[in-house]
Parts: sequence; structure tokens; C-alpha cells
Amino acid sequence: MKRNMLKLISLLCICFMLGGCALPTADTAPKVVKSEDGKMELTIPSNWNGNTEELHEEAELRVSNMREEKYVIVLNEEKDAFDDDITLKDYRDLIIGGMEASIENSELSETIETQVNGNKAMLDEIEGSVNKIKVIYWIYSIETEDSFVQIIGWTLQKDAEKNKDAVLKVMNSFKRGTEVEEPPIE
Repeated sequence: MKRNMLKLISLLCICFMLGGCALPTADTAPKVVKSEDGKMELTIPSNWNGNTEELHEEAELRVSNMREEKYVIVLNEEKDAFDDDITLKDYRDLIIGGMEASIENSELSETIETQVNGNKAMLDEIEGSVNKIKVIYWIYSIETEDSFVQIIGWTLQKDAEKNKDAVLKVMNSFKRGTEVEEPPIE
């Protein structure tokens, strides 16, 4: 009897251990959130929500994990709304200037020139307070063929170290235009 009980306990332990090694299910797999017009997308973890309207009503994409204070929005502006000679740096300066003006005690990091899915981009980090809450923002200013795009991610300053990688991963998943896979024609 004792021996059978030990075998049963051993078998249950093995089942529990194997259960912990299970492959991701549809509930834990990343998901793609597309803009209303289908021309832009972000890939988000399963514990994030897409198109949370209260984040920014004019954003084409709004995603968040509110419980963990992680947020990302995407704003798209057609180039024909600007003077013909505007550069990515000019656009970035407009965006960062506006953000610095709305953030108390703002501290701006050095700009990093980079790319996001083949598009020229500039990445900035701003720390400060908004409505007496200490926040940190990561801002991509991106130039595509016919648009300028802002991707803004943020979290609380106290959570910056633990949330930065997750927020930047979502921001770096951005795709626009021909990069976005079209649904198959049926």
C-alpha cells in the first residue's frame, strides 16, 4: 500500500512538473493589434489590451497593460501636412519640444538615431512629472515614405527598470504600410 502511494505521489509530481513546461497556448501567445484602417500594427503580449481609448483619443493605436503601468500609443501624420523641406530631425524637435513643455522638471536623454522595421527613426527618453506623478517616456520619431510617426511608450519612474524592455519591445514591433500583412483574399 505504501509503495503504491509513493508511486502515485511520484506520478502526480511528474505530471505537475510537465504541466509547468507546457507550450504557450492561444491565451499566452502574443497578439497583433491593427489600426482601424489596417495600415499599422503593434505586436503585444497576451496580458496587454489593444485600443484603450482613454490613453489618447487621436492615436491610431493604443495598447496597455494598466495593471503593470505599461502604455504605448502611435500617432501618424501625413507628410503633406508639413512644409516640403521638413526633416525627421525637425519633426522630432517639434514632438520633443511639445512634450518637454507639458512635463514638469523634464530631463531629456541624448537622442539615439536608429531604425524601426527599416524606417529612419530617432529615440528619446524623457523623465519628469505629469499631474504630480513621476513618469518616464520613450519617444520614437519615425519617417516613412509618406508620413511621420510618433510612437510613445511610458511607465512610472519607479517601474522604469522592470518595464522598459517590455515597452520598447512593443514599440519596436511597429509596422506600417507594406510591412503590414494583408489578410488573405477569400
